[in-house]
Parts: sequence; structure tokens; C-alpha cells
Amino acid sequence: MKSKPVIERINAEKHLRLLGDFSCVKEETMREFLLNDAIEYDLNGEGNTFLVLDNKKLIAYFTLKCSSVQIKDDQYDGEIRNIPTIEISKIAVDDNCEGKGIGKNIMNYIIAMTNKLKEKIAIKYLMVFSISSAVSFYTYKFKFEEFGENYVVYSCSNDDKCTIPLFIVI
Repeated sequence: MKSKPVIERINAEKHLRLLGDFSCVKEETMREFLLNDAIEYDLNGEGNTFLVLDNKKLIAYFTLKCSSVQIKDDQYDGEIRNIPTIEISKIAVDDNCEGKGIGKNIMNYIIAMTNKLKEKIAIKYLMVFSISSAVSFYTYKFKFEEFGENYVVYSCSNDDKCTIPLFIVI
């Protein structure tokens, strides 16, 4: 019988040996973040990284953090307001596990987790800065939308690695 993958918050002592086996050739920056920055970000409170493990093998990971989106709100005479947001700052599936529904399962988990968190703290949006090749994944399967002209979202300015900010209302 196949075991169900488990999700664990990254821990240097427990997971360090697993990180080196993770492969993400299409987006090498995702592997680099996992190997070089994820543990430090987690310890510094800059983003919590969660590992998806199947039989103690790392098959995917994601990093979440608090953020905000500025909106010019016509309901408040055009006042600029900061709207509380949870940002999916990283999400990656190991090359050997692509196409098996793991990304979809992770997104369902994140959405459920965010909805549960919303019971305790104010959150309006779940946001992701998507690479162009993944936009349809978020928009088609999860109904994410691009931010409109009333929103101020800080994104990259480097056209080679630029991402598209997307959101759903939680």
C-alpha cells in the first residue's frame, strides 16, 4: 500500500541531507533557494518553508509569508489601503514527480491552511508571483486573477525572470 505524502516544516537538523537530492532543472533558482536560503529565511521569519515528503524522499516544497497589497480604494475616496495577504513565495515539485497532481494537492493544502488561518487573523488575498509558464495552472485550476490597475504590487523589473502577480480572494 502506498503511503500518503506528509508535509513538514523545514528543519536543518532533520532535513539537511534530503535537500541536495531535490531536482528542478526548468527553474534552477527554486533548487538554489532550497539549498542556500530556505533554512535561513525560515529561522529569520522571512518565510516558512514546508517540505512534502513521500517515504522520506523530498518530492516538493513551498514557502509562505505574510505580505500586503496596496489598493487605491474607490470606496474610500481613492485612499491607498494595505490589504493583508499571504504570499506563496516559492512552490516547486521535483522533476521526477511532475505531472502527478502534487502541485494541485499542495495548492489545495495552502488554500485550506489560509482559510483556517483567516479564522484567527485578517487575510483577504492569497497571492503568488507566477512564472509565465505556470499562469494557466493558477488561473484555470484555482481561479487566480491578475491584479487590476487599482493595485500596487511590487514585482521584479528584470524581463528575463519577471513573474506575474496573481491572487484569489480568501
